Amino acid sequence: MALQEDFNQIIDYAHFWNWAPDWGEVQRIYEKFPDSFSVLTPFAYSYLEELIRTTTSDYGLPLFDRNGQPVKVNVGMKLISLAIAENQNNQEYVKVLEVQITFKRNASSATAERL
Repeated sequence: MALQEDFNQIIDYAHFWNWAPDWGEVQRIYEKFPDSFSVLTPFAYSYLEELIRTTTSDYGLPLFDRNGQPVKVNVGMKLISLAIAENQNNQEYVKVLEVQITFKRNASSATAERL
């Protein structure tokens, strides 16, 4: 799939008001500055994390508790593990999430070997 098609597919599935305008901006930046992926990757990671969060019990939690303290939510690998545990009825989704865990472990091992 061509990069343009990839962006169009992401935008088609993005929440129209919350994320689609941001993805449109990412697309425009990337088209003008193709080497900007290192700057745009954190945005894409945040988007992916928010998508995963919507499938867990962490979705919709308030930012702060009644005492004004931040509510702790799962992030990163803990969020993926929570999504796997809570979505056992959707094996296709679980397989995709498990690939992420395998990728993370392999990337960590490769980094450790280089050190």
